[in-house]
Amino acid sequence: MRPSLLASSCAVLAALVSLSVHAAAPAKEGPRKSSVVLVVPFSTGEDVPEWAGFALAELITDQFSQQADGSFVSSKQLDSVLRRKDLQLYDAADPEVAEPLAKALGATDLILGDVQRANGKLQITARRIVVGAGKESRILKEEATLETLPTAGATLAENLFDLKLKAGPMTANSKALEEASKCWLELVRHPLQPRVGTVAPLENADAVKGHCKAALEADPKFGLPRAGLAVLTCMLAKPADGRADAVEARVGRFNAMSYVAEAYCARREGNAAAARAALEAGIKARPGFLLALGYLGEEKMDMEDWKGALEAWDRYLKRAPNHPFALGQKAHALARLSRNVEALATTREALAFDPEDPELLIELASRQIDAKQEGEAENTLRKVMAARPPRPLAWLRMGYLYMKQNRAAEAKDVLTEAVTYAYREDEARVRGQAFADLAVVSGMQNNYNDAVQYLAAAKAEGLKDQKLPCGALEFKAYKGKPEFDAVCAGSK
Repeated sequence: MRPSLLASSCAVLAALVSLSVHAAAPAKEGPRKSSVVLVVPFSTGEDVPEWAGFALAELITDQFSQQADGSFVSSKQLDSVLRRKDLQLYDAADPEVAEPLAKALGATDLILGDVQRANGKLQITARRIVVGAGKESRILKEEATLETLPTAGATLAENLFDLKLKAGPMTANSKALEEASKCWLELVRHPLQPRVGTVAPLENADAVKGHCKAALEADPKFGLPRAGLAVLTCMLAKPADGRADAVEARVGRFNAMSYVAEAYCARREGNAAAARAALEAGIKARPGFLLALGYLGEEKMDMEDWKGALEAWDRYLKRAPNHPFALGQKAHALARLSRNVEALATTREALAFDPEDPELLIELASRQIDAKQEGEAENTLRKVMAARPPRPLAWLRMGYLYMKQNRAAEAKDVLTEAVTYAYREDEARVRGQAFADLAVVSGMQNNYNDAVQYLAAAKAEGLKDQKLPCGALEFKAYKGKPEFDAVCAGSK
């Protein structure tokens, strides 16, 4: 944990704990079907290992997920939002970072806390915040050691939400918890969702695998590291073995990541139906499993099943009505169904939660393009392009707008910048689309060699053959040429 963030977290927590010493006992506030819970990694003192802060978040989220009511945000969803802001997972421990993130993720309840070492023990403070109201509904303290951290995390979860569960912590073995946390601290950053394009190999894959294997050696029944091993096995082109591990990872206990791992492995096998079935099974077990609901929506959009996508995002929004991203994706589906007025209204509804959010402004610009409001769209995109860190999708959308307006030179410039800015492993899809658009621009400029090279680059980033723009009018004169026909083989 960086000192500035730690100091901020500690100061806020200390003040709140001081104020709560004489407070009356809080009223019972168990989980509700309308609850959307986000647990962020706890901040850690200088002599407390960072993995312990992540482990507490995973323990509490897992314990909450063991009951059927309420919805929960996974660490992968949290990481995806943080990365767009050039922040790390542990940055969310800062209350000033966490509360806006909670709104962006549609949460109703935010759990954050602090772990310090004093007198040879871990002093844990956890608090539950009502998002939007900005008030604490519960502040708890727990004393533990690293050896008793699993039990302490489960106890905190039960007291934070008044849970009455027979299930204990996801593991009672502190060594297993440590190793699994180190494994997933790496895996949480690796793209597992649909439509991500060609993803670079996981760095330090052997070390990550070693952590998950060590966790299982310490506790063979621990589902989280087994789900991690399933993902790693599928990365090594053994999806059938990985799927078997994923299914085994949830024997006897609900394990959210086991369903995600199974779906990931099924997609690696080329079995989209099995991937959807795995996600549906997870949602059937826990209707508030938001990560699975979101992945189903993304898959429908990748299939260009816009009616199915609309149904999927409506399903998501029934569990998390104030989720800006889901509202933005619903608007996208509406636009593809030519319901542009509704699409714009839904996008503005999402923006009402955060009017300056760059990702939502990109969605607004896209809907403005769909509605032929091109001047407004350009102004909106320029506003996003001034934000930092850069959002490469803004440059991609601007390039598309310039292409529509036959501004080929300007389109080439901004699309090249889109490729430059889209350097992360989870941005292969943006790079692929930018290369595809650059190919069309090259056709507009009658540059055959560049067009072919850009089409090949788009394919290398994982853009599917049927989505390559090989049928564009700009390429009419290229059909029959061997290089063009070779790169476009399989496309429509």
